[in-house]
Amino acid sequence: MNKTLKIEFSLDPIDDEISEYELGDIDILIDDKIITSKNKTPCQSMMIFISIIDIIDCIKTLMENKQNSIYFYATDSSFSLYFMRQDNQIKIVHQNDIFIIDFWKFSSVLYNSAEEFISKYSNQFKNSNLIYDLIDELKNYKKILDIIRSFVLTDGTENADYLPYS
Repeated sequence: MNKTLKIEFSLDPIDDEISEYELGDIDILIDDKIITSKNKTPCQSMMIFISIIDIIDCIKTLMENKQNSIYFYATDSSFSLYFMRQDNQIKIVHQNDIFIIDFWKFSSVLYNSAEEFISKYSNQFKNSNLIYDLIDELKNYKKILDIIRSFVLTDGTENADYLPYS
C-alpha cells in the first residue's frame, strides 16, 4: 500500500514584517485526501513556528517508543491531530477522519517539509531563541532518522527510499 504523502507548512502574514509568532497553517495530503487547518470556522491557523516544534516533538516521541500514541495541539489554535503508532504504521486522526500511512515515510516527509519551510524563513530572524530552538529540534530529529536509516540499510528489512539523504 504505497500512498502519496505531502506535508506543507505556510504563513498567513498580516503585513510585510514576519514575526517568529506568525500565524500559519499545515496541510497533510494523503493520496486524494487532505487534513488542513486552512479556511476553517473558527479559524484554526496556528503559531506556525512553535507548532512545527511541537509536531516534530510528538513524532520524535513516537520514534523513540516513549509512547505509542500522542496528541498534537497546535499553538494558539483549536487545530489538533491524534497520532497512534502501530509497528511501522501511523494512524492519524483528525476530527472524524482516520488515515493510516507508513510511519517512517511520514517521519521523513515531516522532516523534509519542516526543514524546507524553516530554511525559507530563518534568515529573517536575527538572534531569535525560538528559531534557534526550532533548528535544534530539527537537528535532533534528523539524528534519530539517520540512526534509524543506518539500521534499515544494515538490516535490509525496510525500504529506505523515502528516508532522508538516501
